[in-house]
Amino acid sequence: MARRTVGFAGIVVVTGAAIAWAATSANFVNDPAEFDQGGGVASSASYVQLGSIGGTLFVTDPTNLIGRTTSTGYINTAGPGETTFGTPTTGVPSFSVAAGASNPGATNESASATNVSMVQFRFTTGAAAGTITVNSITVTASGTGNDGTQVNNVELWNDANTNGVVDGTEAQLGSTGTYSGDNGTVTFSGTPLISLAAGSNTTLLVRESFTGSPTAGSTFQATVAVGGVSAVDSSSNPIVPAGLPVAGGVKTIAGGATPGSLSIAVGPANPGGTSVAPGVVDERWLQFTVTASSVETITVNTVRLTATGTLDDGLEIQQVKLWNDVNSNGLPDDGGASQLSTTQAYSGDNGTLTFGAVGLAVPAGTTVTALVTYTLIPSATGGATAAATIAANADVVGTGATSGATNINPTGAPVGSLRSVNFPPQEVFRTPSSKSGGGCAAMPVGVAVPPGAPLGVLAPWLALAAVLLLRRRRA
Repeated sequence: MARRTVGFAGIVVVTGAAIAWAATSANFVNDPAEFDQGGGVASSASYVQLGSIGGTLFVTDPTNLIGRTTSTGYINTAGPGETTFGTPTTGVPSFSVAAGASNPGATNESASATNVSMVQFRFTTGAAAGTITVNSITVTASGTGNDGTQVNNVELWNDANTNGVVDGTEAQLGSTGTYSGDNGTVTFSGTPLISLAAGSNTTLLVRESFTGSPTAGSTFQATVAVGGVSAVDSSSNPIVPAGLPVAGGVKTIAGGATPGSLSIAVGPANPGGTSVAPGVVDERWLQFTVTASSVETITVNTVRLTATGTLDDGLEIQQVKLWNDVNSNGLPDDGGASQLSTTQAYSGDNGTLTFGAVGLAVPAGTTVTALVTYTLIPSATGGATAAATIAANADVVGTGATSGATNINPTGAPVGSLRSVNFPPQEVFRTPSSKSGGGCAAMPVGVAVPPGAPLGVLAPWLALAAVLLLRRRRA
């Protein structure tokens, strides 16, 4: 990381109402979270407000800077010795926007495709931001096609499950619109359009339809450009999100034998981030969606998974299965799922496996959901982690029903899910008690011992039981 050292004759230090001048030499760093104090890193609590020094504003809250016109930096008071500043920067914004996790990639589409996902974007608000009110969002069209005459039904949706398609009970925001002309704009407005709580993420999705008139090879793209979001903070002051512009992938109108396209994303009931008990058969591990563009039905033939994490995947995962999760609820055993391909196992720790002859048909313009399940051995390492991941686009291969293309790979990888292993399920053991007529003292009620626990775990309780039994007999 590039650094430069700048000396000041003095700085203003604010501590409560007291103001003091002090001479120091300050080291500027590019990242306000990185400090030149013996390699230490201080928390945001170490930042204090200093006012303006040499045209640089130093502020207390590095999460509430976006939308300010004054250059900003930070001073760290946590460590001894020299004082460390951040270079003038916009800091960690309290309001930002970025491409969503399932932002649509480049795909081939038919000239009459409807409800094509064009761009997905995610708002993020800082914990100290307060409620941010978004009143309007403007989307800008581009490409060689005529957006004014060849596109209609442009819509904005709250993509609650972040999977890049409209489904379930997700809500439309604003009214359906059309572009103002070729490479024009469409604005979605509300009072408010959407409110964003402090410390939250909200994902939105734009979709549109083609009229049937675009010619083969025409391209279309949707972008939320700089200046495309009108919002105010909790004090009704205008606030501008960092991160614009955000663009979706280019959509190309297919012609002749042009094959369709696939995209993959995390599913709506993906179990990532949760823990599981070892020994459970067909425990859900990764749910993902597969979407075919509007050109043709595509049949997925091959899915390759890569294992990562601290669990020994080759030894501690007995079975890995792939399912057609018809009702998208993430459960393999409720009658709404059927197994695809054959049961597999990883090649080793952090290894791979491949499901062949999958036969998952994805009709043109639709989305289907697939599910990966693991069966762990009963003695799987407690606290270990394991991830199932489609690591690269080439790890999924499909065949086009109309084009005959046999090597269709999706966009959207990597798609994965990490889960952790609980310590083994606990059982309560009791020695026979005098109340039961067993003539033996009871192990304390509620003592939990993992099944198969080593003797070292049981020994203290066995010793206690023996002592109590001996005392009873002496009495």
